[in-house]
Amino acid sequence: PTDTQALSEDISYTSAISYDIEVNILTDEYPEEVTWTLVNDCNGSTILSGGSYKSSDTLHTQSISTAGEAKYTFAIYDSFGDGICCKYGQGSYEVKKNGSVVLYGNQFSLSEEGTFGSCTHTQNLLDTSAPVS
Repeated sequence: PTDTQALSEDISYTSAISYDIEVNILTDEYPEEVTWTLVNDCNGSTILSGGSYKSSDTLHTQSISTAGEAKYTFAIYDSFGDGICCKYGQGSYEVKKNGSVVLYGNQFSLSEEGTFGSCTHTQNLLDTSAPVS
């Protein structure tokens, strides 16, 4: 195959990979203060969000399967500014990708965020403006 055909095959393979992302929020004694988002930074779309919650000291789980690798930003907010641990309960958050924890936290004030993944794809290797040697 030509170099372009080989790259096209790599692109098809890369986009066929799926990832399971799970967000776990353990609320503190004031669950109504907590909200969060998970944003795909490669295209700017919010793929998951949650809160505010009604049940204190409760584990809340949301998950999604995504196609292809992407860079994600998880952001969690506490409207009162005391976070979800440890003054009023033992709350925490956890983000998993394919079952492995990629982000975890519990002590923050108004907000906290973290990123994982990458927007760099095999597709970026194919530059049609340059001649293939």
